[in-house]
Parts: sequence; C-alpha cells; structure tokens
Amino acid sequence: MASSHPQDLYRRHPSLVTRWTGTDLAPVAESAAATSEIWATWPMANGTFWEALNATMSEHDTARVWAVPTHVYGIHYGDTVGVVASAEGPQVITKVIARGGYTTFRVWLGDECATTWKELAETYAQQGCLVDVWSERLVALACAEERSRDIRNHLERDAGELAFEWEMGSLTEK
Repeated sequence: MASSHPQDLYRRHPSLVTRWTGTDLAPVAESAAATSEIWATWPMANGTFWEALNATMSEHDTARVWAVPTHVYGIHYGDTVGVVASAEGPQVITKVIARGGYTTFRVWLGDECATTWKELAETYAQQGCLVDVWSERLVALACAEERSRDIRNHLERDAGELAFEWEMGSLTEK
C-alpha cells in the first residue's frame, strides 16, 4: 500500500502461525492455507501503523484472521472481521464481527533477556499457545480464552525470571 502520510508505517508478517507438534513447531493449517492479506491499523502520534495479517476471505466483505497481531490491538487469531477495499486496492479491516476464541499476548525479548525467541516459542507452544514470530525480539502468542489466565500467570513469572517484557493484545485486558 502507498503511504498517504509521511509517517505511516506498513509492515507484513514475516512468518506463519505455528503450533507444537510434540517434537517441533509447525505451521497451523489455516495460516498456511491463508489466501489473502488484510490490513489492520493502529494510530500513532505522527501517522498510522499498518499491519498486514494473513487471512481467508469468507464473503465479499468479511475475512477470517489467521495471524497473531504483533502491533495492532483488539484483533485476535481466528476473529471474523469486516473488510473494505482501500483506495489503493488492498482489503482493510473495518470492524470485528465475531471473536475467534483466542487471547493475544506479545513478548519483547530485550538485550537483558535470558532466553531466545525459539526457546520462548517452544515453551509456550507446549502449553497450547499458537506462536507468530515477528522477529528474534518480538513474538506473539495466541491461546484459547479459557487458558488465558494460566498463560498470563506463566508470562508474569517468566518475565521476572528471564527479564522479558510482555503485554496483552487488547487494551481492555491486563
């Protein structure tokens, strides 16, 4: 997409969502089969952050999200969203129509962190989380809503022990 504001940032997910197979991380079938890219926005002080998410178009104006957002809030893996074609052509999310049953967590592995992205991804995937790796420092996790309290507790404990930062993917949760 072309930038309509000099400070707009556009980023695509560099990976597919993965899950634990019992021996390793492997792409989730829905994420691997996603046929579309839809854009979510988040306002910044001097523009807009645009995050491209893997998705499958359901109907003319709806899509199912098959990525774990790493930057935008309020959209989660499995959500059904309303979309509209932007002036440039790509589909842009306009609203969440139905929740997919997942909670999002983001983990930032700073300079002082005592673990790697792969160790973190494997640890939380073994606990049932889906994993979307943005970079070696930023990892997004999605877990079934009924597991969110347990995962949040593990993140709080591990953040203290391993020196990473984390947040939830919804502004109304913490």
